[in-house]
Amino acid sequence: DSSEGSYRSRAKNFMQNDMVQCVLIFMIVTNSVLMGVATFHFVDDDPFVKDHFELVDNILLFFFTIELAINLFAYGIYDFFQDNWLVFDFVSVVLSWVFASITYMRAFRVFRIFRAFRVFAKVESLRRIIEALCNTGDQMFSILIVLGLIYYIFAVMLTQLFADCYEEGCYEETGIDYFGRLDHTMFTMFALMTYEDWVVIVRMTMTRYGWAWLPIITFMTIASFVMLNLIVAVLCDSLAALGPSDELLEGEVLSESDH
Repeated sequence: DSSEGSYRSRAKNFMQNDMVQCVLIFMIVTNSVLMGVATFHFVDDDPFVKDHFELVDNILLFFFTIELAINLFAYGIYDFFQDNWLVFDFVSVVLSWVFASITYMRAFRVFRIFRAFRVFAKVESLRRIIEALCNTGDQMFSILIVLGLIYYIFAVMLTQLFADCYEEGCYEETGIDYFGRLDHTMFTMFALMTYEDWVVIVRMTMTRYGWAWLPIITFMTIASFVMLNLIVAVLCDSLAALGPSDELLEGEVLSESDH
């Protein structure tokens, strides 16, 4: 047991080594970049190039599998599956093998790009952001509920107010019925939240209803400025609540011991 524990400890120290982590991050980033390059036509049009891209992808996946096996040995099965980031790595690698084996369904193979998310588990600053997002809990859920209610209330109101604008020729310039049905209105409101062509939509609606800018800009102000800023504030509070990283705390302890 002592010899096995020693081997586990060595394996864990090896995987936590900064150089090893840098190599793993490099392989993840390289794999992600190659997947992006593989979307260009020159790869699909040349079977030789395509085969080599697939070969590199499989080689990298093989190394990721070795990493997973070492971590599984180092932590043991129980401790391994108690760590959410290790479980995420496990699911990513296993699904990558599954998607790689499905050669007859291209749609499933594109999900291999999700392997790039593994970089979050390797970089401390990125990992803390994800942890902050997960720790928002009830606050984020409540904000999203309020945002959804506001979204629905304004969708119904704008549909009732401007449903006849399309028939009356307000949108001849684009030929799009922005507020004719509830689903059309909700799609238009999403575009308004992103400020896509919002001036054009408002001006065209104002040719029939001169006051149309008031409810539309009211919705944009509430949804885009107030609610989204609340989401940012909750995320910032959650990130601050995590406190300093472990590396920073260790540095402070070492500096105090030197004094």
